[in-house]
Amino acid sequence: MAETKDEKLGEDTGDEVAEIAQANEPMKSKKGKKPKKKNKPKQRKIQRKPYAAHKRDEEPPSASQETLDSSALLNQGLTRPLENVTPGTASVSQSPRVTNSAVVPDVDCLSSPAEIKKSHKQKVSPSPQQQKLENTSHIIRRHVERTMATVGSTSEGSGLGKSPCAEDRVKEDSAIGRQAMENKRIHQEADEDLVAGLSAPLQNVHLTGDLTNTQTSTTSAVSSTVPKFKFDSMDPRLLCPKPDCRRMTSCWDSLVVICPACGPESYVRYCRKEHLFEDIQRHWVMECEKARILGPIDRDTIRKSQTPTRAYVVGHRHNLVERHRQAVYRAMSESDYFIFNDVEMVDRDIARPSNEEWNAVRGTGQVVLQLVFPDDMTPQSSRRLFEHHIVQCLMYGNPLARESCLTAFHLIREALIISGNWTEQIVTYLCMQLAGEWGGFAVPEHFRNVLEVNKMWRERGLLPILQSE
Repeated sequence: MAETKDEKLGEDTGDEVAEIAQANEPMKSKKGKKPKKKNKPKQRKIQRKPYAAHKRDEEPPSASQETLDSSALLNQGLTRPLENVTPGTASVSQSPRVTNSAVVPDVDCLSSPAEIKKSHKQKVSPSPQQQKLENTSHIIRRHVERTMATVGSTSEGSGLGKSPCAEDRVKEDSAIGRQAMENKRIHQEADEDLVAGLSAPLQNVHLTGDLTNTQTSTTSAVSSTVPKFKFDSMDPRLLCPKPDCRRMTSCWDSLVVICPACGPESYVRYCRKEHLFEDIQRHWVMECEKARILGPIDRDTIRKSQTPTRAYVVGHRHNLVERHRQAVYRAMSESDYFIFNDVEMVDRDIARPSNEEWNAVRGTGQVVLQLVFPDDMTPQSSRRLFEHHIVQCLMYGNPLARESCLTAFHLIREALIISGNWTEQIVTYLCMQLAGEWGGFAVPEHFRNVLEVNKMWRERGLLPILQSE
């Protein structure tokens, strides 16, 4: 009885295998050879397991195993993806059969031959595992193509042809090079259009990215095209600025002087030094430092005899007409300090002049005294000491240079006492002058004891000591 059951089981199994082989006929190779049928041994019926549990117990294939399987399939000539098989409840284990062109997969979890036929007729989307297999095959194929392209590019010198990837790369590089050349040509045309729109003196300017080179090239281009200004050209702007003179000046005239505040690179030239001093107030208000020459200058026409003797002291805080006058007189002569009689310029009938009346005569007084301090050529000489402090007074004034103002006034008082010129009138001149000259400096009260200090000098030969405030 047991043998009858085994024979029946064998017959059923044989029928199922025949049905499976008939359903897999589309998987034949291109040569048309059918796989040989083998006599299958009788198999024992295995215990059935639910499909979900069967899949959960299986271990997922590793990445290395998938790569090896895909490489094997690629080497065996896999040309199309495998079709899915509808799983069922029955389980039949069968080894894969390999032909010359395709691989027949294991038939697992099939319910019946009718369902197998139905599954082959239906077009089902590939499973995730098959998609991974196709992606891996595509990656391997791309890697092989890149390797061949590299070999083709390295063997170019030996006569081997270029791969398609290498040719594409060469074409891409050539396209990039052509685009760069086109951009360069566009920039050059833009530069040419910009230069063409400039004025004639700037036609030779070369546009570069370096600011220093651009300025240098611009200056050289302007210098080469614009003629240099000469101070012997009889230009109307070289007339003496004094309104009642208007005499033409020239660089060949030794009496011509340059305004120290305007500098040698300006059109301001006075026919003589006296006209410069007399025109200080009007020139300072109307024209001073406003007539600078912007173009190139022929410096051979600037005579040293016409330039100031000393540097002009520029005011950094206050710039009143009294300060400007003292700086101009110091720059045009060898004296160290000048005292002016501005008070005498006011009408004597006016006891208390108004601001308008006083401003009309400010900076117009005549020179009363010129002080020259002795210089024994030592660092402690009176002249060097006064030079330092008077520059601070004219540059910053009171209160920033308060100590310098006190020291400079003390040195002025000593020089006037020794020369016998320390009088009440000179003190009045200084009080009126220093207010605008040194930035609102007021002479302290202990400096006004004229009689006491003169008596001390005449009787004992002693000079007053500088008192600290």
